[in-house]
Amino acid sequence: GGAGFAAGFVAKVSFIRDAQNIEFSQTSMNKMHSSLRGMRSADGKRLPPLTDLAYSEVRHFDWPAVITTHERCDAAYLWSAASTTLVPKALRPEDDKDCAPVTSVAISACGNYCVLGLENGALHKFNVQSQLHRGPIPRPPEPGPSEGRAKRRRVEAPKAHLGRVCGLTITVSGQVVSLGSHPKDCQLRVWKLATHE
Repeated sequence: GGAGFAAGFVAKVSFIRDAQNIEFSQTSMNKMHSSLRGMRSADGKRLPPLTDLAYSEVRHFDWPAVITTHERCDAAYLWSAASTTLVPKALRPEDDKDCAPVTSVAISACGNYCVLGLENGALHKFNVQSQLHRGPIPRPPEPGPSEGRAKRRRVEAPKAHLGRVCGLTITVSGQVVSLGSHPKDCQLRVWKLATHE
């Protein structure tokens, strides 16, 4: 939410009582890693405008289960619906080579996993409770036993799409449905959440 200088916030809105409306606090931005703190809007007090939001009704009292993406940010941010605050941790691929602005997000029906879609066409799975990166979708090929140690160190994560991931959802049956926006790749693709295939 928001527009103009008020962009980049998350809030709960009640259609019954205005007194129940509340904006989530962003004071924990100061506790975040320095690379994430720099991602603020022009006023310097809030995150940039939101581009996508996903949440889990099932887990919102167990752990932070509201996830947002913001303009030009290479991380997705976690919010606690129970305490109405931004959590001082973010979801971001472990390797800087895999990072790009996050353009879409989806959370599983159970609330345990989320998938981030990136500007460069990559998909990455995370455990929401622990905030641990669970790898790219699709999974990179395993190096063979005949290949040396140098080749085992870093295998480039394959991309799910040729360009920006503009849509993402996770079905109840555990299928990840992604949509690419590249002119040569404007199609839906279906992946298995559990196996990354």
